[in-house]
Amino acid sequence: MRRHLISLTSLLLISLTLGCKEDSKSEAAVAENVVDQPIEPVKDEPLPKAINGAPLSAEFVEFTGDGLTRRVKTTLYNHGPKTAGGYVLLVRYFDSNGELLRVRPGSAFESFSAFMSYSGAAFTILAKKRTTIEIENVHVPDKAHRAEVIATKVDAIESGNNIHWFTQPRWSAWPNENDAVDSKE
Repeated sequence: MRRHLISLTSLLLISLTLGCKEDSKSEAAVAENVVDQPIEPVKDEPLPKAINGAPLSAEFVEFTGDGLTRRVKTTLYNHGPKTAGGYVLLVRYFDSNGELLRVRPGSAFESFSAFMSYSGAAFTILAKKRTTIEIENVHVPDKAHRAEVIATKVDAIESGNNIHWFTQPRWSAWPNENDAVDSKE
């Protein structure tokens, strides 16, 4: 009985050793392939300019999270000559049929858009650069299939302080072409 146990143990040890060698060969092959692939640098290609004349333009990427923690992943591009140090982003949502959805329906705060403001070192955007952020706490409806995002107010950093740079008329309302204004360059 003892001799059989030793034989079984030996077979098990040999099979594990061979299996590990095969795994390490395949891992080495995968690692070589990964090293050979070029790493794409982050591109600072401009987004189309915003319809309201804001120096920041925004592009919806995707929704992340779920339920009450659902967020709006968005790429922002700073077209201006200054560093953006604070901004208000307005978001509106559409269902899979392209219909505009209400935000917080049935509440006293029901509307067709939601907003969030950002400022501070983590949210600065250098001139002619882009960044991607996840907008939180903007009440993404469950039926939302896509979103549109626009900056309605932008502050610049000057001498370490945020100063007014751009505000569209009615910053909390979705703009139309008539709301376009030139930002102070």
